[in-house]
Amino acid sequence: MATFEERVSPQTTRRRLVCGAGITMASLGVLPLLQACGDGKARVSDDGNRVIEMNDQMQFAPAHLTIRVGQTVTWRNAGAMVHTSTCDPASAQRREHAVFPDEAKPWDSGLIRKGESWSRSFDIPGEYTYFCIPHEAGGMIGSLSVEE
Repeated sequence: MATFEERVSPQTTRRRLVCGAGITMASLGVLPLLQACGDGKARVSDDGNRVIEMNDQMQFAPAHLTIRVGQTVTWRNAGAMVHTSTCDPASAQRREHAVFPDEAKPWDSGLIRKGESWSRSFDIPGEYTYFCIPHEAGGMIGSLSVEE
C-alpha cells in the first residue's frame, strides 16, 4: 500500500495547506480584518486628493498619513456605519484625541454616511490627531503629519 506522501504530489499538499488556512481564517473572521488593514497607504482620488477610508471595523485606513502643506485629504466612508472626521477638543471625550498646531483651527465633518466623503485642505504644518465622534470610545482615532 502506498503512503500518503507517495499518493500526493508536493504541489497538491501545498494547495491543500493554503486552502485549509484560507478556510480557517475565513471561519474565524480574520479575512475582513486583514482586508480592512490595507497596505497602510492612502489612495489618491480622481482630483488628486489623498483618501482616508473609514470602515465598519471602526478604523481610519490608513491610521496615519503624511502629506505636504497645501494638500487636501478626503475622508470616505467605505462602511455601512456613519462616521465623522473631527479634530475639535470641545467634541472630544479625551483632549489628546483632538490635537492640532496652535495656528490651525478645529474641524468637524458632520456625519458621513455610507459612500459619502468629506474633504479638508491643510495649509499649516504640524501634527494633527483626529477622531470619529460616534466611535472615539472604540478607538477610532487617526493622525496626520503635515510637512513643508
